[in-house]
Amino acid sequence: MTLGVFSATNPRTFLGVSAGAVLLAGFGGLVVSRGTENTMLAILVLAVLFAVTAARSVRLRDFGVSSTRWLRSAAVSAVVVSLLAAVLVTLMIIVADRNPTFYQDFASFTVQAHGYEVAGGVRYASDGPGMPVGTFALTGLCVFLSFLMGTVAGSALGAVYGARGTRACVVAAVGSFVVAYGVGAVFMVLDVNIAAPWPGVPMFAAVVCVVSGLVLAWALRTQRRPMPAVVPELPGVTPGHRG
Repeated sequence: MTLGVFSATNPRTFLGVSAGAVLLAGFGGLVVSRGTENTMLAILVLAVLFAVTAARSVRLRDFGVSSTRWLRSAAVSAVVVSLLAAVLVTLMIIVADRNPTFYQDFASFTVQAHGYEVAGGVRYASDGPGMPVGTFALTGLCVFLSFLMGTVAGSALGAVYGARGTRACVVAAVGSFVVAYGVGAVFMVLDVNIAAPWPGVPMFAAVVCVVSGLVLAWALRTQRRPMPAVVPELPGVTPGHRG
C-alpha cells in the first residue's frame, strides 16, 4: 500500500512512522509529557520522515516519473497525513473539553476566545468547558497547518538533497531560515504583535509554504538523467509512465 510515487521507495516505513507520529500527537499526552510537547515531537518526526522519503523518491524521475506526478503525490501525502493528525488532536481537545485543566496540555495549539487565566499556579482556559464550535474549528485549522508546515518543509529539503546534493540542501536550509528570520525581524521592527496560535500559525504557515514551494521548484528544475536499461519495479510506479 502506498500514497503514490512519493512513498514508493519505502511504503511500509512511511505508513508505519506516519501512523506512529499521529498516534503520538493524539494519545502521547496520556502516557508521558503533555499534548503540546508530544504534538511538536510528532511534527518533527514527520518532517524528518518526509525529508528522507523525498530525498529517495525524487530520484524516481530518472526512471521516467514526471516531476508533476511526483509533486502531486508529495502534496497529497502531506495533506492527508496532516489532516489525519489534525483530526485526531482536535478530537482529543473536544473530548477533554469538560476538564477545566485540560487546556494546559495542548495550550500552544488551542485557540481561546478569551485567553487564559492563572489560578494557584495552574493555567486555565478562561473560556471554560463547552467552547463554541467555531473556536474548535480554528483550533483544528491551526493544528492542521502546523503539521502541514513540517511535512512540506521536510519534503522541500529532502527533494533538494536528493536532486542537487548535500551542499544545495545546506544552502536551501540556511536560506529558508534567513527568510523566516527576516520576516520575523521586520515584524519586530514594526512593533507588530501577532498572537499565537491564532492568527500567528496561519501567517507563519503561509511564509513556510511559500518558501518551501520555491525550494521545491528549484530542486525539480534539475535535469533528469537518461533512463537506464533496467528499470526497478516499485509499488505505484509504472516504468515509462511520465504523466
